[in-house]
Amino acid sequence: MEQAALTVERLRFASAVRARLTLKGYANDWRFFAAWCAGVQRCALPATGETAALYVTQMLNDGKKITTALRHACAIAYLHRAEGLESPCDGEVWDLLRGAQRIRHERPVQKAPLGMEQLRAICARLSHECLIDVRNRAILLLGFATALRRSTLAKLDLADVSLDNRGVTIFVRYEKQDQAGIGRAIAVPFGHDGLCAVSALREWLERRGTWPGPLFVGTRAGQSRRRLHRYTIAMVVKRCVKLIGLDESRYAGHSLRAGFVTEAIGRGLSDVLVASQTGHRCLATLRRYYRPTDPFQSNACALMGL
Repeated sequence: MEQAALTVERLRFASAVRARLTLKGYANDWRFFAAWCAGVQRCALPATGETAALYVTQMLNDGKKITTALRHACAIAYLHRAEGLESPCDGEVWDLLRGAQRIRHERPVQKAPLGMEQLRAICARLSHECLIDVRNRAILLLGFATALRRSTLAKLDLADVSLDNRGVTIFVRYEKQDQAGIGRAIAVPFGHDGLCAVSALREWLERRGTWPGPLFVGTRAGQSRRRLHRYTIAMVVKRCVKLIGLDESRYAGHSLRAGFVTEAIGRGLSDVLVASQTGHRCLATLRRYYRPTDPFQSNACALMGL
Protein backbone atom coordinates (compact mmCIF):
# COMPACT_ATOMS: atom_id res chain seq x y z
CA MET A 1 0.00 0.00 0.00
CA GLU A 2 1.33 3.45 -0.91
CA GLN A 3 2.35 5.88 1.82
CA ALA A 4 -0.52 8.28 1.08
CA ALA A 5 -3.06 5.48 1.41
CA LEU A 6 -1.40 4.32 4.65
CA THR A 7 -1.64 7.85 6.02
CA VAL A 8 -5.37 7.94 5.28
CA GLU A 9 -5.85 4.60 7.01
CA ARG A 10 -3.79 5.76 10.00
CA LEU A 11 -5.98 8.84 10.44
CA ARG A 12 -9.16 6.78 10.04
CA PHE A 13 -8.12 4.27 12.71
CA ALA A 14 -6.89 7.01 15.05
CA SER A 15 -10.12 8.99 14.78
CA ALA A 16 -12.15 5.89 15.69
CA VAL A 17 -10.77 6.03 19.23
CA ARG A 18 -13.51 8.57 19.98
CA ALA A 19 -17.19 7.99 19.29
CA ARG A 20 -18.68 9.89 16.36
CA LEU A 21 -21.01 11.91 18.59
CA THR A 22 -18.12 12.78 20.90
CA LEU A 23 -16.05 14.09 17.99
CA LYS A 24 -19.04 16.04 16.71
CA GLY A 25 -19.45 17.64 20.13
CA TYR A 26 -15.74 18.47 20.35
CA ALA A 27 -15.88 20.15 16.95
CA ASN A 28 -18.85 22.28 17.98
CA ASP A 29 -17.21 23.28 21.28
CA TRP A 30 -13.98 24.12 19.45
CA ARG A 31 -15.81 26.54 17.17
CA PHE A 32 -16.98 28.50 20.23
CA PHE A 33 -13.46 28.57 21.63
CA ALA A 34 -11.93 29.67 18.32
CA ALA A 35 -14.52 32.44 17.94
CA TRP A 36 -13.85 33.65 21.49
CA CYS A 37 -10.09 33.68 20.85
CA ALA A 38 -10.61 35.72 17.67
CA GLY A 39 -12.72 38.21 19.61
CA VAL A 40 -10.10 38.77 22.30
CA GLN A 41 -7.19 38.55 19.84
CA ARG A 42 -5.64 35.42 21.29
CA CYS A 43 -4.27 32.41 19.46
CA ALA A 44 -6.54 29.36 19.56
CA LEU A 45 -4.06 26.82 18.19
CA PRO A 46 -1.77 26.53 19.93
CA ALA A 47 -3.40 28.17 22.93
CA THR A 48 -1.61 28.99 26.14
CA GLY A 49 -2.69 27.76 29.55
CA GLU A 50 -3.70 31.32 30.41
CA THR A 51 -5.96 31.53 27.35
CA ALA A 52 -7.70 28.26 28.23
CA ALA A 53 -8.12 29.35 31.86
CA LEU A 54 -9.56 32.74 30.85
CA TYR A 55 -11.99 31.07 28.45
CA VAL A 56 -13.24 28.68 31.13
CA THR A 57 -13.56 31.61 33.57
CA GLN A 58 -15.57 33.55 30.97
CA MET A 59 -17.92 30.61 30.51
CA LEU A 60 -18.49 30.31 34.24
CA ASN A 61 -19.07 34.07 34.57
CA ASP A 62 -21.62 33.86 31.75
CA GLY A 63 -23.60 31.37 33.81
CA LYS A 64 -22.63 28.21 31.98
CA LYS A 65 -22.78 25.01 33.98
CA ILE A 66 -19.56 23.53 35.29
CA THR A 67 -20.17 20.36 33.27
CA THR A 68 -20.46 22.49 30.12
CA ALA A 69 -17.19 24.30 30.87
CA LEU A 70 -15.53 20.93 31.55
CA ARG A 71 -16.71 19.58 28.20
CA HIS A 72 -15.27 22.60 26.38
CA ALA A 73 -11.95 22.16 28.20
CA CYS A 74 -11.86 18.50 27.11
CA ALA A 75 -12.50 19.58 23.51
CA ILE A 76 -9.64 22.09 23.65
CA ALA A 77 -7.31 19.47 25.08
CA TYR A 78 -8.33 16.87 22.49
CA LEU A 79 -7.88 19.19 19.48
CA HIS A 80 -4.40 20.15 20.66
CA ARG A 81 -3.31 16.56 21.16
CA ALA A 82 -4.77 15.61 17.78
CA GLU A 83 -2.43 18.19 16.23
CA GLY A 84 0.55 16.85 18.16
CA LEU A 85 0.57 19.84 20.53
CA GLU A 86 0.71 20.02 24.29
CA SER A 87 -2.67 20.56 25.91
CA PRO A 88 -3.17 24.06 27.38
CA CYS A 89 -5.68 22.66 29.85
CA ASP A 90 -3.21 22.11 32.64
CA GLY A 91 -3.65 22.07 36.40
CA GLU A 92 -4.95 25.64 36.53
CA VAL A 93 -7.98 24.84 34.37
CA TRP A 94 -8.90 21.77 36.41
CA ASP A 95 -8.36 23.71 39.66
CA LEU A 96 -10.72 26.39 38.35
CA LEU A 97 -13.43 23.84 37.71
CA ARG A 98 -12.97 22.15 41.10
CA GLY A 99 -13.05 25.52 42.81
CA ALA A 100 -16.22 26.49 40.96
CA GLN A 101 -17.88 23.27 42.13
CA ARG A 102 -17.02 24.02 45.76
CA ILE A 103 -18.45 27.52 45.45
CA ARG A 104 -21.57 26.71 43.44
CA HIS A 105 -22.40 23.24 44.78
CA GLU A 106 -23.99 22.37 41.44
CA ARG A 107 -26.02 19.18 41.37
CA PRO A 108 -26.39 17.21 38.15
CA VAL A 109 -29.84 17.34 36.57
CA GLN A 110 -31.08 13.75 36.54
CA LYS A 111 -34.24 12.34 35.10
CA ALA A 112 -36.60 10.64 37.52
CA PRO A 113 -36.59 6.83 37.48
CA LEU A 114 -39.64 5.03 36.15
CA GLY A 115 -40.61 2.32 38.64
CA MET A 116 -42.34 -1.00 38.11
CA GLU A 117 -45.68 0.13 39.55
CA GLN A 118 -45.65 3.16 37.28
CA LEU A 119 -44.83 0.96 34.29
CA ARG A 120 -47.67 -1.38 35.19
CA ALA A 121 -50.11 1.53 35.38
CA ILE A 122 -48.94 2.89 32.02
CA CYS A 123 -49.18 -0.48 30.27
CA ALA A 124 -52.72 -0.89 31.58
CA ARG A 125 -53.64 2.34 29.77
CA LEU A 126 -52.10 1.29 26.45
CA SER A 127 -54.44 -0.40 24.01
CA HIS A 128 -53.77 -3.77 22.39
CA GLU A 129 -55.67 -2.62 19.30
CA CYS A 130 -53.77 0.61 18.60
CA LEU A 131 -50.52 0.02 16.67
CA ILE A 132 -48.60 2.86 18.30
CA ASP A 133 -49.66 1.67 21.77
CA VAL A 134 -48.48 -1.87 20.97
CA ARG A 135 -45.11 -0.51 19.84
CA ASN A 136 -44.75 1.86 22.80
CA ARG A 137 -45.53 -0.91 25.30
CA ALA A 138 -42.75 -3.01 23.78
CA ILE A 139 -40.33 -0.06 23.89
CA LEU A 140 -41.09 0.67 27.56
CA LEU A 141 -40.94 -2.90 28.83
CA LEU A 142 -37.96 -4.01 26.76
CA GLY A 143 -36.14 -0.74 27.51
CA PHE A 144 -36.72 -1.25 31.22
CA ALA A 145 -35.83 -4.96 31.31
CA THR A 146 -32.63 -4.54 29.29
CA ALA A 147 -31.74 -1.19 30.93
CA LEU A 148 -30.39 -0.03 27.57
CA ARG A 149 -29.74 3.60 26.75
CA ARG A 150 -32.29 5.13 24.39
CA SER A 151 -29.69 5.38 21.59
CA THR A 152 -28.82 1.69 21.88
CA LEU A 153 -32.48 0.70 22.04
CA ALA A 154 -33.14 2.67 18.86
CA LYS A 155 -30.24 0.95 17.06
CA LEU A 156 -31.53 -2.59 17.64
CA ASP A 157 -32.38 -4.62 14.54
CA LEU A 158 -34.69 -7.59 14.19
CA ALA A 159 -31.57 -9.73 13.68
CA ASP A 160 -30.48 -8.82 17.23
CA VAL A 161 -33.56 -10.51 18.71
CA SER A 162 -33.73 -14.22 19.52
CA LEU A 163 -36.95 -15.62 21.03
CA ASP A 164 -37.32 -19.08 22.61
CA ASN A 165 -39.35 -20.83 25.31
CA ARG A 166 -37.35 -19.13 28.09
CA GLY A 167 -37.76 -15.55 26.89
CA VAL A 168 -35.78 -13.29 24.60
CA THR A 169 -32.08 -12.70 24.12
CA ILE A 170 -31.00 -9.31 22.82
CA PHE A 171 -27.58 -9.02 21.22
CA VAL A 172 -26.16 -5.52 21.62
CA ARG A 173 -23.60 -4.97 18.90
CA TYR A 174 -22.35 -1.58 20.04
CA GLU A 175 -22.98 0.80 22.95
CA LYS A 176 -21.40 3.68 24.82
CA GLN A 177 -19.30 1.54 27.18
CA ASP A 178 -18.27 -0.77 24.32
CA GLN A 179 -16.54 1.54 21.86
CA ALA A 180 -14.67 -1.44 20.37
CA GLY A 181 -17.96 -3.08 19.37
CA ILE A 182 -17.26 -6.43 21.05
CA GLY A 183 -20.96 -6.80 21.84
CA ARG A 184 -22.87 -8.61 24.56
CA ALA A 185 -26.06 -10.61 25.02
CA ILE A 186 -28.85 -9.62 27.43
CA ALA A 187 -31.38 -12.23 28.51
CA VAL A 188 -34.93 -11.20 29.41
CA PRO A 189 -37.17 -14.00 30.76
CA PHE A 190 -40.95 -14.01 30.68
CA GLY A 191 -42.41 -11.52 33.14
CA HIS A 192 -45.54 -11.33 35.27
CA ASP A 193 -48.48 -9.08 36.19
CA GLY A 194 -48.60 -6.96 33.07
CA LEU A 195 -44.84 -6.39 32.93
CA CYS A 196 -43.80 -9.09 30.48
CA ALA A 197 -41.37 -7.58 28.01
CA VAL A 198 -41.28 -10.82 26.01
CA SER A 199 -45.04 -10.88 25.43
CA ALA A 200 -45.04 -7.16 24.56
CA LEU A 201 -42.21 -7.69 22.08
CA ARG A 202 -43.95 -10.66 20.46
CA GLU A 203 -47.14 -8.65 20.09
CA TRP A 204 -45.19 -5.85 18.41
CA LEU A 205 -43.38 -8.24 16.05
CA GLU A 206 -46.71 -9.72 14.96
CA ARG A 207 -47.78 -6.24 13.88
CA ARG A 208 -44.38 -5.16 12.55
CA GLY A 209 -43.72 -8.21 10.39
CA THR A 210 -40.61 -10.29 9.84
CA TRP A 211 -38.80 -8.13 7.28
CA PRO A 212 -35.14 -7.45 8.18
CA GLY A 213 -34.18 -4.05 9.50
CA PRO A 214 -34.78 -1.81 12.53
CA LEU A 215 -36.63 -3.38 15.45
CA PHE A 216 -38.58 -0.26 16.34
CA VAL A 217 -39.97 1.82 13.51
CA GLY A 218 -42.54 4.53 12.87
CA THR A 219 -46.23 3.71 12.69
CA ARG A 220 -47.44 6.42 10.32
CA ALA A 221 -47.88 5.93 6.59
CA GLY A 222 -44.50 6.10 4.87
CA GLN A 223 -42.60 5.57 8.13
CA SER A 224 -43.35 1.89 8.74
CA ARG A 225 -39.77 0.89 7.92
CA ARG A 226 -37.97 3.96 9.17
CA ARG A 227 -35.82 3.49 12.30
CA LEU A 228 -36.91 5.47 15.34
CA HIS A 229 -34.54 8.23 16.42
CA ARG A 230 -33.22 8.13 19.96
CA TYR A 231 -35.13 11.35 20.67
CA THR A 232 -38.35 9.57 19.71
CA ILE A 233 -37.65 7.01 22.45
CA ALA A 234 -37.51 9.89 24.94
CA MET A 235 -40.77 11.31 23.59
CA VAL A 236 -42.45 7.90 23.95
CA VAL A 237 -41.53 7.86 27.65
CA LYS A 238 -42.75 11.43 28.13
CA ARG A 239 -46.10 10.80 26.45
CA CYS A 240 -46.65 7.58 28.36
CA VAL A 241 -45.92 8.98 31.84
CA LYS A 242 -48.39 11.75 31.06
CA LEU A 243 -51.09 9.06 30.76
CA ILE A 244 -50.89 8.41 34.51
CA GLY A 245 -50.60 12.05 35.54
CA LEU A 246 -46.83 12.33 35.97
CA ASP A 247 -44.88 15.47 35.08
CA GLU A 248 -43.40 14.64 31.68
CA SER A 249 -40.58 17.18 32.12
CA ARG A 250 -39.06 14.97 34.83
CA TYR A 251 -38.91 11.87 32.64
CA ALA A 252 -37.12 10.81 29.45
CA GLY A 253 -35.40 7.83 27.88
CA HIS A 254 -32.91 7.55 30.75
CA SER A 255 -35.82 7.03 33.17
CA LEU A 256 -36.04 3.40 32.02
CA ARG A 257 -32.38 2.65 32.70
CA ALA A 258 -32.41 4.56 36.00
CA GLY A 259 -35.69 2.88 36.92
CA PHE A 260 -34.27 -0.61 36.43
CA VAL A 261 -31.19 0.13 38.55
CA THR A 262 -33.23 1.82 41.29
CA GLU A 263 -35.73 -1.04 41.48
CA ALA A 264 -33.05 -3.74 41.35
CA ILE A 265 -30.78 -2.26 44.03
CA GLY A 266 -33.80 -1.29 46.12
CA ARG A 267 -34.89 -4.94 46.10
CA GLY A 268 -31.51 -6.07 47.39
CA LEU A 269 -29.86 -7.29 44.18
CA SER A 270 -26.09 -7.09 44.22
CA ASP A 271 -24.30 -4.39 42.24
CA VAL A 272 -22.48 -7.05 40.25
CA LEU A 273 -25.72 -8.75 39.20
CA VAL A 274 -27.29 -5.44 38.22
CA ALA A 275 -24.17 -4.40 36.28
CA SER A 276 -24.30 -7.67 34.32
CA GLN A 277 -27.66 -6.52 32.93
CA THR A 278 -26.84 -2.84 32.43
CA GLY A 279 -23.34 -3.43 31.05
CA HIS A 280 -21.65 -1.09 33.53
CA ARG A 281 -17.96 -1.72 34.03
CA CYS A 282 -17.59 0.76 36.88
CA LEU A 283 -19.78 0.12 39.93
CA ALA A 284 -19.38 3.74 41.03
CA THR A 285 -21.01 4.85 37.79
CA LEU A 286 -23.76 2.26 38.24
CA ARG A 287 -24.67 3.68 41.66
CA ARG A 288 -25.34 7.08 40.09
CA TYR A 289 -28.41 5.47 38.55
CA TYR A 290 -29.76 4.49 41.96
CA ARG A 291 -32.30 7.27 42.52
CA PRO A 292 -34.86 6.31 45.18
CA THR A 293 -37.73 8.78 45.28
CA ASP A 294 -38.64 7.79 48.84
CA PRO A 295 -35.77 8.03 51.40
CA PHE A 296 -37.61 5.55 53.66
CA GLN A 297 -37.64 2.92 50.92
CA SER A 298 -34.87 0.32 51.28
CA ASN A 299 -33.66 2.30 54.27
CA ALA A 300 -30.57 0.92 56.05
CA CYS A 301 -31.90 1.83 59.50
CA ALA A 302 -35.23 0.12 58.83
CA LEU A 303 -33.52 -3.03 57.56
CA MET A 304 -31.35 -3.09 60.69
CA GLY A 305 -34.41 -2.81 62.91
CA LEU A 306 -33.52 0.62 64.30
